Amino acid sequence: MFLVYTDESGKELKKNEEGFYRDGPCFLYGGLAVEVEKHHLIENAFKSMCKEILGINNIYETEIHTGDIFYGRKQFKDLDFEKKKDFFKEVLQLLAKFNVPLILGLVYKDTNLFRSDLEKISSAIYAFFYALDSFLLQRGKYGLVIADELEKDIKSIKELLNRNSLTGRKGGIKLSFLIRRVYFEKLNRFGEYSFEPIISLKYKFESQIYAVIDNIHYVNSSFSIFNQLSDIVLFLFNIALEFQETEGFFVDKGKLFEAIAEDFLFFLSKTKSIVTFLCYRKKAFDVMFGDFYLSGFRAMMETLKKEQANGT
Repeated sequence: MFLVYTDESGKELKKNEEGFYRDGPCFLYGGLAVEVEKHHLIENAFKSMCKEILGINNIYETEIHTGDIFYGRKQFKDLDFEKKKDFFKEVLQLLAKFNVPLILGLVYKDTNLFRSDLEKISSAIYAFFYALDSFLLQRGKYGLVIADELEKDIKSIKELLNRNSLTGRKGGIKLSFLIRRVYFEKLNRFGEYSFEPIISLKYKFESQIYAVIDNIHYVNSSFSIFNQLSDIVLFLFNIALEFQETEGFFVDKGKLFEAIAEDFLFFLSKTKSIVTFLCYRKKAFDVMFGDFYLSGFRAMMETLKKEQANGT
């Protein structure tokens, strides 16, 4: 059985003055798939790593935010470049040794594949579920999905089922609403509830999720080492895409990422991580990983690839 610890990255949909998205060109949703038997071994190694490199004696009293380490903020403001580099390298090598893959769905923010930002973001979460289900079925295993604790003010899930406008008071997408809605939709067991899905898929039975058991489970990330590990890997993936998209525009980010890029790619390839793109980009990592498309999107993707190749 696998415990799958999830997180998101790149939820800001506005651009900066230079015309780049503020936190990367993609919205990412994914998680690390940890076999139950390896759980405590990885946990103990990570606690020792944090104590030796970061000076954190009790990981349960200090929630690690990857951005704070990467940019040297808050309690990590005096952490030098070498220690930052060593920390990220050690994390990636540890996950590679224990063969903990990243299961990831992502969508480019500027794609016109979807009618709205609501569909755009939910498609990345859909993609994560399809990739995860395929991963589990190929191994004959079940998986339990665990997410960071979401906002407390969410009403009953039943009230969200037929709402295709999941917005907050200021009109922006309330991500916590959306995640719960999509989770319930994808883990709804074979039509036990009747509601309109956010995205219509082509094949009814192919599009069901079979190997993910129960419904979403929540933890507070400050008490969950593996949710923090998922945050680290997703952050690095987002930085890779941003650095690639801007062709090195973000020099301050690029220096540290370039120092750990080899370890990052080794981790992805060694664990055979599943990276699902829902928009074709010549520069993206999809030249390195096999694409896994949602039900009904395959023909559309092939058309997009042909148009890209022809320059249309």
